[in-house]
Amino acid sequence: MSAPAVVLCRGGAGAVWPVEALAALERRSFSDPWSPLSFEQLSRMPQARLFTLTEEATDATPALVGFALLLSLPPEGELLNLAVAPEKRRQGKGKALMAALLAACREEKIADLYLEVRASNNAARALYGKWGFAEVGRRCGYYANPREDALVMRLDLI
Repeated sequence: MSAPAVVLCRGGAGAVWPVEALAALERRSFSDPWSPLSFEQLSRMPQARLFTLTEEATDATPALVGFALLLSLPPEGELLNLAVAPEKRRQGKGKALMAALLAACREEKIADLYLEVRASNNAARALYGKWGFAEVGRRCGYYANPREDALVMRLDLI
């Protein structure tokens, strides 16, 4: 089986992102989802990178099954969000998104990549740990719905 194809979309003036599809997948993936407006605002930022993963749906149209968002501010970057449709998890989709995102980080000379993750999100923490991220801090009460701490993780890319 071949690896899923990930598509990179850069943010900035004139960028067209599938905002409604991103927000719909976000709602299915997280208890405190981003709004369509949040995605729209991010799409206007030239430092934003969207990585999408689609599959052909039953009617032969592409369906969004995963995405990752990167804020590229060399020599640092931040993984803002990573989501895979619940029924598509544990099939290598998150791995494909992370591989594409990390390749882009290296191309853009990002030395340190940061992220926040819910302290209770063991699946995401395990995925990030496999990629070499290490816990470097904690943000108390960072998340809402439910209120929870965020673990700050960093990956050294040099």
